[in-house]
Amino acid sequence: MEITITLSEGLHYLIYIALLILLIYLISAVKNLIPSIKSLAVILKDFETVSKTAAEGAEGAKKVVDGVSDVASEVSGILKGNQSSIKAATNLINSVTSLTKLMKQSGK
Repeated sequence: MEITITLSEGLHYLIYIALLILLIYLISAVKNLIPSIKSLAVILKDFETVSKTAAEGAEGAKKVVDGVSDVASEVSGILKGNQSSIKAATNLINSVTSLTKLMKQSGK
């Protein structure tokens, strides 16, 4: 019994064997990657939760900062409009303080 294999048939057999080895290697790689992909999905889900919480916190902080800015603007406007009133009140307080000191000194 004589078996004859041509050069092209031999190359085809080698290619088939290489493809079979590659297929086995790919199956092994996918099998090892499945746990990593599952843990990555869990990490991404946690990251999504954290990013939602951070976004809500940032939105709340922005609202607070906007509110404080509005109040500061209003107070600034009030103070600018009432500068003479503030000076008068300051002078009144200083006068009362001076009068109190004089009365204390007189009582001694």
